[in-house]
Amino acid sequence: MATIPTTINWRALAGVALVTGLAVYNLPGVVTWPALRFPGRIKPDDITTYTARFDALRDTLQFHRVAGYRDDGQHGGGWFLAQYELAPTVLVQGAEQPLVVGNFHSDDSPELHWVRENLRLICDYGKGVSLYSGVSR
Repeated sequence: MATIPTTINWRALAGVALVTGLAVYNLPGVVTWPALRFPGRIKPDDITTYTARFDALRDTLQFHRVAGYRDDGQHGGGWFLAQYELAPTVLVQGAEQPLVVGNFHSDDSPELHWVRENLRLICDYGKGVSLYSGVSR
């Protein structure tokens, strides 16, 4: 016949009580957190807004392994964010590829003028994102 232990493990009981107490203490803060109650009211952060510019271009480039990339350098992580957003297509700095992604923030950028003079525009996706043919005119 099996016997039931009569001793209480006080350490385990104290641990369970502590975790339960912390959970109950934090419950009102979690319930009143606006992000849980109104998820549609949260504004997108700057990175999300920046990378959303590449959504339409991603569909065009999805079947291309490599594309060139030119930008005006006004956004410090522009190439990295574009590479992340357009994966699995690999973006190579320069205009030596058949397709070149243009990511420009200013109309008076010297880089943009060079691209417009030397490359042929395939499609302008708006908000500074364009796709060019890497073959010179």
